[in-house]
Formats: sequence, structure tokens, C-alpha cells
Amino acid sequence: MHRQRFIAVLWLALAGLPAFANDALEPEVAAIERLGISANWRETTARIKALSPQRDSLSREQRQRLDFVRLRALALSGDETGAIAGFAVLLQEPLPAALRVRTYSTAINVAANVEQWVRAFTWLDEALSYLDEAPEESARLLGVASYLHTLVGEPGKARELALRELDLVDKSGDEHARCVALSDIAMAEDYSHQYREGERWHRRQIDACMRAGNTIFTANGKYGVGKALAAQGRHAEALEWASQAMAEFGKAGYAAGEWSTRLMLAGSLIESGGDLERADRLLADTLRYYRGQKADTAIADTENLLARLAEKRGDLAEALAHYKRATEATASAETDARERRLAYLQVQFDTAGSGCCGAASAGCCWPPSC
Repeated sequence: MHRQRFIAVLWLALAGLPAFANDALEPEVAAIERLGISANWRETTARIKALSPQRDSLSREQRQRLDFVRLRALALSGDETGAIAGFAVLLQEPLPAALRVRTYSTAINVAANVEQWVRAFTWLDEALSYLDEAPEESARLLGVASYLHTLVGEPGKARELALRELDLVDKSGDEHARCVALSDIAMAEDYSHQYREGERWHRRQIDACMRAGNTIFTANGKYGVGKALAAQGRHAEALEWASQAMAEFGKAGYAAGEWSTRLMLAGSLIESGGDLERADRLLADTLRYYRGQKADTAIADTENLLARLAEKRGDLAEALAHYKRATEATASAETDARERRLAYLQVQFDTAGSGCCGAASAGCCWPPSC
């Protein structure tokens, strides 16, 4: 897909804005960027708001860097739709190549999380055309491609891309990038049902993310270890990891992570014969949340666990009712999966003859230099 060309009028409109970085405010801008990775999104948003009276004194690039952090925080707060709209606006601006690819990478993840598949794959294809201008972002984009391939049911390709991502970041020495790369490999193993391998990669993820100071990805690693242990029937260990992950997601203000962990925690409580009343409360809250999100796969998972809970209590009629609702949600989820696959194939078809050789769509001809 060809890069969008910015019209001369836009440049004229920007002519009166500061062209160079405000050296006096640069330390605060850089501090906010670091905070966006290590702190709760509320703290990051508050710091951006505190700087807003001086926004006109910032250069265009400084403002764009803050906008990127603000939109990422908005997504973490649960307003993915607002974040996607903001990213779409930001990507219309004349961004530095590295910031553009970074923005694409984050925007693609957010779009995929709310199942805007055509937008996600289209943005990935657009981002590829900037790699020659921002080779330092190659690893980040490989990670995004790995994530999307996992979600469209191509875990083998996802793992291959994530391993290439890890190879690049190992050479760069960037601990934050290494943290993310390890999480991509672990997720590909999870989706392949290679739970022991997934556990091993998640443990490496935790170590790297702790060194990088990335609280959300550290919590994600602990969630991943817990889920892998639960899949192996080691529920007592899984409960400990789930408790740690839920506390850390809560501290970081990442609601989506908390809800996923509640579901995993409830499952291990049921299968280990633990506190069934607590499991019931967790599942009731989780079901309300996922129905509000219209997240069919998560609804199906929750209904299946409610059915298992009813079986544990000897209430077969209640179990049957939950299994029926789980089947209905699964059917809707399978429709979503087909739509996801069609969006993937549509972008593959549309870009097959493009200058970037359709790498976004299939990953099959990703430039070797990436």
C-alpha cells in the first residue's frame, strides 16, 4: 500500500508552530514517555494534563510524542474505541518515521483487541512501507505481525516471526523490546497448546520485563505462567501466580488484564476444589463484564466454567443451562473468527502486488533485513 502524501496546505497550517524541540521541557516530555511504560495510566495522564498549559511551547514532534503516550493510556483505561479514533488522526500528521511505526504498532494491537480486523491488517500493511526509514522499529513490527498471525490461527508463523523479533532485539540490547518479544513467543506457544514451552517463555518474559520496568508485561507474564500451569493440571501453583498477576494488573490500572485473570483464577479454584463461593462471585462479575463488552469467546469460557461449577455442586440442570449458553456464545465467536480470517485474506489479496510484496498480509515475504 502506498504511503499517504500530505498536502501543502497541511504544511502551511503547521508553519507557525515551533519547529525545534523545547530544550527546557524536553526532560518532562521524556519522563512522561518513560512513565507511560512503568506507571499506572492515571499517573501518566495526570502528568500530561499538568503539562498542557505549556503545550503551545512544545515543538510539533514533542506534542506528537505526548499524544502517542496519551492515546496508549486511553487504550489501557478501557476506551479502545476512543484510542483508535485518536491514533487514526495522529497517523494523518507528518510524523517522524520511527514514531510513525511505533504509533502504527500500538494502534494495530488496540484495533485487534476490539476485533477491528480490517483496520488492523490495513494499518500493518501501511506500516511496512516505512521500515526502510525506521529500521530500528523492525523488531516492533515483527512483533505486531506475530500477534496478528496468532489471532488468525497461524501460531506456527507467529512463532517464527516472534523468534526473528527476538533475534533482532537480542542484538540491540534493548531490554524493553526483549520483554515484548518474549511475550510474543510465549503467546504463540500458548495458542499452539504447547503449555510447557509457553510456561518456559513466560518465565523468561517475567525476568526481562522486570528488568525493563514494564509493569503490565510483567503481570502478563505471571498470568501466562498461571494459565500454562492450570492447563497442565497444576492448579495450586496456578492460583498463586494468578493472585500475583491480578494484583499487579490492578496496580497498573489495566482492567482487561484483571478480568482475564479473574477468569483463570476462578477456573483453578473450581478444578482444585477450592473456595467455590469465591469462584461463583468471580464468574458472576466476569460474565457481566464480558457481556457488556460483547466478547463472545470470553463469554463462552465463562459459561463453561459456570457449568463446571454447577457440576461440582451436583446441579446438573444448572450445568446444562450454562453449557447451552456456552454453545451459543461459541457459535458467535466462530463467526467472529471467520470474519477475522476473511479480513486477513482480504488484505493479503489487496496487497499481493504492492511494492512491499504483501508482507503484512501473509508474513511470507517479509524482507530478510527485518
